[in-house]
Amino acid sequence: VAAFRRYSGTVVQPPQPPEIAAAALRLSPAQLAFELARPWLFFGAFVVASWAEIWWLALPLALATFLAGFVQLHDAMHNALGLSKSANERVLVLAGILILKSGHGLRVTHLRHHGRCLDADDPEGGVVHWPLWRVMIAGPFHVLGNRGLAMRLAPRTARDQIGETVVN
Repeated sequence: VAAFRRYSGTVVQPPQPPEIAAAALRLSPAQLAFELARPWLFFGAFVVASWAEIWWLALPLALATFLAGFVQLHDAMHNALGLSKSANERVLVLAGILILKSGHGLRVTHLRHHGRCLDADDPEGGVVHWPLWRVMIAGPFHVLGNRGLAMRLAPRTARDQIGETVVN
């Protein structure tokens, strides 16, 4: 009881040694299997609903597919799934392709985003300084421009990025 403090009605744990914290954040094999399968299960359900022309169901399944694919891609960008490097690279590529992105390209711009969060040169968050009309008009071109930026920032992965773009 003494190890916990109450603040604003929530329980806050004191800092823990990194080994304990890392073990607490590690996914169990069942959790990992679920995290890896979830976007593809939603995608399969979307394909079935679309094929059956159940559009009222296909639309939310498309959204769920995108969101689950983005979460998986984000976790792979941060190497947070606990996979080997080669398995993580495969997840990065497949999750990116599922949501029509380059996983390698997004990793480059996303890590740059963390380094320059919400600055004017933040490739992801810099647009918060734009007026709404510019976001509406230039937003899609900005997203495409980030693909070129990622290739300039990480020419070592440009071949992977080009391949993923072609598949998209």
